[in-house]
Amino acid sequence: MTDEMKIYLIAVIGIIVGLALFFQGLKKMKLKRTIQNTPTSKVRSIAMGLVELIGKAAPFQQTIKSPFSQADCVFYKYTVEEYKLETTTDSDGNTKTEGRWEEIQSGRSDNLLCLEDDTGTVPVNPDRAEVAIPVDRVITSSDYGNFASTISAFFDSQSIIFGSTFGRQLRFTEHYIEPGDPLYVLGTAERNPDAAPASGSSGANVIIKKGANDPVFYISDKGEKGVLKSLSWQAPLYVFGGALVTLACIAALAYGISANMAK
Repeated sequence: MTDEMKIYLIAVIGIIVGLALFFQGLKKMKLKRTIQNTPTSKVRSIAMGLVELIGKAAPFQQTIKSPFSQADCVFYKYTVEEYKLETTTDSDGNTKTEGRWEEIQSGRSDNLLCLEDDTGTVPVNPDRAEVAIPVDRVITSSDYGNFASTISAFFDSQSIIFGSTFGRQLRFTEHYIEPGDPLYVLGTAERNPDAAPASGSSGANVIIKKGANDPVFYISDKGEKGVLKSLSWQAPLYVFGGALVTLACIAALAYGISANMAK
């Protein structure tokens, strides 16, 4: 591939990335408006439809274990990345080696969890929810030996063929929600007579999930003010940053094409 073609390819990729960031920013703006316009409910007075609940996390029946560190939690998500080197050669014969982290495996728990406030407890089905929680543990190749047995056991339990770790530079990252953590949920309350609620639940036969008519489903371990504060800077950053990247790449692509045609 010539240097000229590489520039075109980078510009096209930049346009795609910029547009993705732009629309992600619009999505965050819509989420922010929805949060601001949805009143907070108590578990005892949940109405069917889109609801906002604030409380603390609790296990549905029992806690689960995070995949790598085996911490007691009610929800987890994880990624496994591998550091890969790529060598390229330009038209003058100069070589350059660059490294990047590439995701090779990811997943999340599908167990029900509960939100508990001072009026009761209601089950939450996190399937298809946007779960915004910080990183709790990062395991790199240097300390992999301390967690090798639990990591191997987790992948075996999930029937995931991971392969040998010998000679590979890996990074294992896990996020989880522990019992008692602050919990914010914006989702759809539906009657679910087929699901047995947690013991002592005040939200009997009610479950919070992703609804067909209310597609917003957001879970965070921050309070409402914390969620809005994060979205207040993320939304404009994504929108304007994405638009800037897109326009810059379009300009670069147009300039390259016009310069090539002028030759």
